[in-house]
Parts: sequence; C-alpha cells; structure tokens
Amino acid sequence: MRHLVLFAALVFALGGTLEEYWPIFISSMGVAPYSLGLFLSLTCGVQALASFFAHRFVDMPSRILFSALAVSGVGLFIAARSMHVAGVLLILFFVFVFQVIDIIYDARLQAAIPSDHRATVSSVKSFVAETGGDVVVLAMGLIVTGSLYSTGFWGFGVAVAGVGLVYLLVSARLPLAENHR
Repeated sequence: MRHLVLFAALVFALGGTLEEYWPIFISSMGVAPYSLGLFLSLTCGVQALASFFAHRFVDMPSRILFSALAVSGVGLFIAARSMHVAGVLLILFFVFVFQVIDIIYDARLQAAIPSDHRATVSSVKSFVAETGGDVVVLAMGLIVTGSLYSTGFWGFGVAVAGVGLVYLLVSARLPLAENHR
C-alpha cells in the first residue's frame, strides 16, 4: 500500500507542478507569443483526451505504466535538450502519460483502501503530493538560477525517467498479482 501511495503522490507532484512551467518552457523555444495560448489549449485537450481514455488502460500491468513513465521522462529530457518546436509533441506525450497514470493510480489507491481509512490515506497522499510539489518548485528555482529553464527540464526529465525505472525495478520483485494492479 505504501508504494501505491508514494507513486500516486510522486506522479501528482511531478506532473502537476511541472505543468506550471510549460509556458516558460514553450516561450524559451522562441515561438510567437500567441503560440503559448495554443499550446496551453493543446495541453488541456490532451489532458481531457487522456482522462476520457484512461479507462482503456486500467487493466494494464503496472510494469507497462512504469515503463511509459520512464519513456515520458526521456521524452521530456529530449524536448528540453533540443529546444525545438517538434519537442512540443514529446511534451504532449508527457502530459498524456501523466494524466492517465494519475487517474489510474488514484483509482487503484481508492480501491485498495478500506473505507474506514480512505480519508486518512487520501489526506496523506495529498500531503505528500503537495510537499513533493514544493520540492519540485524549490529544485526548479535552484536549477534555473544562473541557468536556463531547459536545464531544469533536463533534470526533471531524468528524475521522471528515474522514478519510472525505480518503480519498474521494484515491481520485478513484487508478486505478479500486485504488479498487475
């Protein structure tokens, strides 16, 4: 149960907090000012699509979802490294993966918690996610001070890929039934 709470909180902390920096990231690519609005519209649309289709991924084994998380982190790293407008597609993939995983793992967490403990565990998850978000903000501030925002996204691309890989490696040691959900 602890690994489920921690994973759900990490996904929410990373994905939800990095979302705050997308406009800065996109504008540093040198796009036209109106492009920011278009990009934010696209991210909202991708989140809506991911939310709509998340039910299709509910029975997907955790190993595949952890792998998708790691790949999305690598995609974020590549987008930040290239600083090319084509990197927007990698960012949209990142947004899609995070939204799907957030929905699936929140549902898995709710299903795993006995009803008499649900409020407490959900509160702990929210607290860890918010605290993790604060750490992301502080880390981004430290990384980009005297540097570029792309450097911050390199670092968080590596961090996201690392979280996915760590959970993938740990899942190999879990019983198959626990791995599936």
